[in-house]
Amino acid sequence: MEHEADLNRLEKNVEKLLSRFDKIESDNFRLQNDIARLENDNQTLKGELSLLQKDAAQLRKEKNTVHQRVVSLIGSIEEWEKASLNKTVEDSGSGATAQAGLPSQGDLGFTAGA
Repeated sequence: MEHEADLNRLEKNVEKLLSRFDKIESDNFRLQNDIARLENDNQTLKGELSLLQKDAAQLRKEKNTVHQRVVSLIGSIEEWEKASLNKTVEDSGSGATAQAGLPSQGDLGFTAGA
């Protein structure tokens, strides 16, 4: 058998190829399972993202409402301060004393033109 060495080498190469093929099939199966799991995770995360985006939109809406109310309150306070200042100036100019219980402009820490 003059080709015995060639046949032995061929058998070893076929065994190596089959072993590699088995490893590749195993890796492929594992990777397919990983893909399926990741696709499932992706769908779950998309659902969670959608909920978080809705929550964020609601919080922005609430923030804007609170901002508008605070701006309105600040405007009301500023109008009250102007009216109080004008009343104090009118009372001072006519010789009358300032209304009891209302702080003067200096008591509030404001200066004219502020």
